Amino acid sequence: MLPESQITDETFNLLKKDTMDAIDEVKDFRESIAKRVIGDCNKELQKYAKEMHEILIGVYTPNFTETDFESIKLEEKSNEEVYGTEEIEKGITFTKIEKVPFYHKNKHVKLVSESIYKRFDGIISDISRDIITYTTNCISMYRDKLTEHKDKLKSEYDKLLEDKDNNDKRIAQIKSWEENLSIVEEKNKKIEELKGELKSC
Repeated sequence: MLPESQITDETFNLLKKDTMDAIDEVKDFRESIAKRVIGDCNKELQKYAKEMHEILIGVYTPNFTETDFESIKLEEKSNEEVYGTEEIEKGITFTKIEKVPFYHKNKHVKLVSESIYKRFDGIISDISRDIITYTTNCISMYRDKLTEHKDKLKSEYDKLLEDKDNNDKRIAQIKSWEENLSIVEEKNKKIEELKGELKSC
């Protein structure tokens, strides 16, 4: 903690900046986890972007603003621990000691910091729970979509096999017809030869 003499309004501004930076880092972390989960699941998942957007809507975002910081600062300034008394000697010839109220900036900064840390514990807990839920939802959706896609591919494959089977049957039928045609042509040829022989007799 800084000595009392070094604590100014700038101390609170720096504390506020550090707090808001920490909140931004938490938001960035949550977003990077979300992107990594989708990336790990596969690029195919991007085909279902509309549904992914529906999952992302429920994602927890830390709600801590500069206004919240100012509220904490004001609330803790009214805490009785921030104020104390200081004994001051008054007078030149006849001195007397008076107790004068004194504002402890150091205690105020400490109370504000502790309050922010308590809120951060809740934020971190909520984000951890949310990341687990988000990851579970993404993986579940990915599994469902893969199963759907697999079923569709299987159906297409079965149809191709059926078509192939039908094509094989058609090819066999065509070969049979060609063989029959060849036999008919051969017999026709023999008939024509016999006709020729009969005419010459």
